[in-house]
Amino acid sequence: MNRQRNISHLIYTFYTHWEGLVSQLQAKQEKIKVLILNDFDEYYPKFLASYLEQNAANRFEYHTYDDLEISLDLLAKTDYKVILSNFALPKIKGKTVICSQDLSMIDLVNELNKL
Repeated sequence: MNRQRNISHLIYTFYTHWEGLVSQLQAKQEKIKVLILNDFDEYYPKFLASYLEQNAANRFEYHTYDDLEISLDLLAKTDYKVILSNFALPKIKGKTVICSQDLSMIDLVNELNKL
């Protein structure tokens, strides 16, 4: 029993005395790649990426889609884990699809932070 208590105390000391531990661990985590699709124009996705970089958790890497054509097959083959669009998309295997059409900015940030 005493040995377990000593180990627990050492772990506690390790975590509480290592300055910047949480930020260092977060920096080592692989970022979740998010693809932003938009059917309006090229500026809103850039704005949204900028907004989310400032307001969502620091676990994401945002990219905007700039080509004129897109397909579900193409999206399925990308290395993006999250596809964020302002229009409805069907489920894509291995991807989290979020339609932002009916979400406020705060709700969108919350949806991303749940991942």
